[in-house]
Amino acid sequence: MEPILSIKNLVMDFRIGHSSSNIMRAMNDVSFELHQGQALAIVGESGSGKSTGARILTRIYKETAGNIQFKGKPLAEYVTENGELEYARQVQMIFQDPFSSLNPVHNIYHHLSRPLLIHKRVAKRDVREKVYELLELVGLSPAVETAEKFPHELSGGQRQRVAIARALAVDPEVILADELSPC
Repeated sequence: MEPILSIKNLVMDFRIGHSSSNIMRAMNDVSFELHQGQALAIVGESGSGKSTGARILTRIYKETAGNIQFKGKPLAEYVTENGELEYARQVQMIFQDPFSSLNPVHNIYHHLSRPLLIHKRVAKRDVREKVYELLELVGLSPAVETAEKFPHELSGGQRQRVAIARALAVDPEVILADELSPC
């Protein structure tokens, strides 16, 4: 069976300061495969490149070297054929710090309705119901009350559950969880 994600010899360098010769290697020669329905844990000490790898796979960072394939195609080719938005729908990330990934001026309803609308996952008339369903799915009830709250009104675990619900909202093929803590 072909892997959904195939990563070979991934390298990521960050430039330090203004000199192009002064670099820090965050990842060096990382390879792995992820198959449909499989869970894969990447374990390493702080600073070993786990978050950097996830950010490369979500296209936040551009790798220095290596080969990434998604659904059997080079990632750049897949994105060219299907669009950045479609790739973003299929590969979602739950960030390590749920508070910084939630905009403090928007309520939880906004955070969950936005991906549903952007990715056209439900009709506009069904968005509210789907938001409540997502909140219930991750154990945030009563959903109607939770949806009206702002990130600062939730505990860290509750914010983490909102981040999980947001990732699940678009029915992704791959979810990258960056140091997901128990809720």
